[in-house]
Amino acid sequence: MIEGNGYIKLWRRFLEWEWYDDINCKAVFIHCLLKANYKDKSWRGKIINRGQFFTSIDTLAKELHLTTKQIRMSL
Repeated sequence: MIEGNGYIKLWRRFLEWEWYDDINCKAVFIHCLLKANYKDKSWRGKIINRGQFFTSIDTLAKELHLTTKQIRMSL
């Protein structure tokens, strides 16, 4: 479940990023931006700071409908 209805800022200069043409890399990058915490929160007794989030390669693969190898290569 997604908390908050906020937004992220994305510069148009993002179009000039050297990995922009790699569809999987771009998808993983934007997904991570959107999943990152906008405020500190606790998860299983650990503090997950603003700008961070807890995930795994398998979870990212399921969320983005990519293979684990595609996720690893993108990261």
